[in-house]
Amino acid sequence: MMLMASAAMAAQESNVPEFRTWAPTAPKGWNSWDCYYSTVNEKLVLQNAKYMKDNLLEYGWEYVVIDIRWYANHPSLGGGWYNQEKTPECQLDELS
Repeated sequence: MMLMASAAMAAQESNVPEFRTWAPTAPKGWNSWDCYYSTVNEKLVLQNAKYMKDNLLEYGWEYVVIDIRWYANHPSLGGGWYNQEKTPECQLDELS
């Protein structure tokens, strides 16, 4: 709460919109869609997350996003629907 109040006061004093004080940089992370489209699987996600942790975390890269289509096969193969049959290659954990 105090931090937000300080940011608001700083923004008012410098005529900078308050929202410009919320974060010094944009959020940094990896998105499965950008690399694998709908072919991503658990192994690929974990490999990329480990690489980020080991090599990029100190530079602010902290988010791993599994895009909405992680559960689908490529549309050209008839995929695109939710993994209703719970096939292992489309399942990230036992709760999927």
